[in-house]
Amino acid sequence: MKLLLNGYDSGHGDEIIGLLANAEHLECMVAFAKSSASETILEPLKQAIARGMTARMAVGLSLFVTDPAMLYELFKLEKNSQNKLELYMSSTEETFHPKVYAVREPGGHRVIVGSANMTAGGFSNNYEASVLVNDRDGALMASIQEHFGGLIEEGALARATMPRINEYAKLYAVHEAWRKMASRRAEKICRGDMHSLEVLADWLADMKADDSPCGFTAQQTYRARDRLIARRRVKEIAGLGKVTRDTFLEAYEGLLGCFHSGGLHRGKGIVSQKSNLVISALAELLELKRATPAEAFELLHSHFEDIERAGINVLTEILHALDNKRFGVMNRNAVSGLIVAGYDQYPLRPLKTNVTPELYEQFCRDVREVQTQLELENLSELDALFNYVYWLND
Repeated sequence: MKLLLNGYDSGHGDEIIGLLANAEHLECMVAFAKSSASETILEPLKQAIARGMTARMAVGLSLFVTDPAMLYELFKLEKNSQNKLELYMSSTEETFHPKVYAVREPGGHRVIVGSANMTAGGFSNNYEASVLVNDRDGALMASIQEHFGGLIEEGALARATMPRINEYAKLYAVHEAWRKMASRRAEKICRGDMHSLEVLADWLADMKADDSPCGFTAQQTYRARDRLIARRRVKEIAGLGKVTRDTFLEAYEGLLGCFHSGGLHRGKGIVSQKSNLVISALAELLELKRATPAEAFELLHSHFEDIERAGINVLTEILHALDNKRFGVMNRNAVSGLIVAGYDQYPLRPLKTNVTPELYEQFCRDVREVQTQLELENLSELDALFNYVYWLND
């Protein structure tokens, strides 16, 4: 057994070519194959097949990383191999991700299993790690062949044909064009050179087409109902006065049930220990008339500063419940959504120690701008979109 690493003097490509030198049969499964590796692998592969080696190869199409050009080269080699080479392509929605090179030789079997794909990076340039196993009794080789056959039987692998490669090539061209454009735009957004709502707009279109409880129409209904109930419960808590911890906890649980930030219930017991601060904070908040986001935030923050587990998400959910056209919910989901659009000045984990009233004021301006450009009715709808994007990408 030997550890393989790419280095200055040798790499995976050298070892894989070495396997072909005396091989009688090759079993090869890779996630990606790119034309960058063609100069390294194709000629040794042709020579091995010409002297009698048989081979079975499977190439993954997941994520559109495999080059169609490499598939055409391998398919051409198969057609000229006089049935010595069988070429397969992945045919599954799940990611096809193995990297296996296994050969039968006159004196036994050798197998490489690890991280190296059939690419220039995998063969020499990338940091890769694999194990070369001297499989003398052929047990490992037999397992690989059985697994390969099983993937064919279950339909995860399909025999390569020219129509299949052509269809993949069309899809690859589209994905590659969009990937390059997205890369250029992402660089500009990361540098702060531009804002772009294209990604959020695409997700919004998907969300509007989604008829599940996570879809836009359902979320409109749920959130409109929940916000009305939350407003009533904020007022009820503000009027509690001096109450027992259990009475407060019951009212506070009812309020949290109307919010859409995750994990709020885990801190309810701790918050209930400072119920008097929460009650007085909400009572004072309701006395404010047309307060700016900074003013409303500062008032709640001054009361909540010493209340553990009453963080920025709780604070801004309360403000949002009172006015969903001026106050946005500030949590990880919302910040992540803004980053996608190029608004990157906010901490990924908003905390009472890193969000100031001025920063929250700016946050509210930014989310209102995004809401307007996406033609959404209010910030509740935008928050629903942020959650949709966050959880489906998590």
